[in-house]
Amino acid sequence: MEGLQQVLHNSNRSQWQINFRSAKKLIVSLRRRLGKKYLLITLAPIASTGSSKIYHSF
Repeated sequence: MEGLQQVLHNSNRSQWQINFRSAKKLIVSLRRRLGKKYLLITLAPIASTGSSKIYHSF
């Protein structure tokens, strides 16, 4: 059971890293278009959903 949980955890983590990478690309393109003022607006919801995903994976 412990081993299975570890496998699920690892696959979940790599999936989150993929999501984070694509989110990062999105932020970069948004920053070029909108500027730094809007970066915080776009970053805040992504950061909160990302951290909740981390907690769920543990």
